[in-house]
Amino acid sequence: MSASLLAEFALSPRPRDPSWRARAACGDADPDLFFPPDGVSAEPGRRICARCPVRQECLDYAISNGIAHGTWGGLSERDRRVLRARRLRALRRDRDRAILAAHVGGLSEEAIGRALGLTRSSVSRIVLRHHNQLSLKS
Repeated sequence: MSASLLAEFALSPRPRDPSWRARAACGDADPDLFFPPDGVSAEPGRRICARCPVRQECLDYAISNGIAHGTWGGLSERDRRVLRARRLRALRRDRDRAILAAHVGGLSEEAIGRALGLTRSSVSRIVLRHHNQLSLKS
């Protein structure tokens, strides 16, 4: 596996095109609908999100940027936190598989780390953890 293919699995967010905001259904809505105070339902804002053509882009933006308040893409911060954790686990799992494939393919831990923006010791830990898991299964 080449270093350029490894770079696909880096965990840094990719740049996003902000033009989706101009197409958002909430453009003319009262912002308080999406940032309700404690004890006030967020349902009116969610209803607007439900018919929005850029709901996914909005949600991706909020998750990628760690936005902690308000309704984005129809989800509350609590909902987004759960979704973000799932996505992060999946990205790390894919990254670790790419690291292991590159390691088996003969790339050095240093080269793998450079391609992914990781230290050599981080790559070593991932490889070692995989080998330890295999040992426990045997």
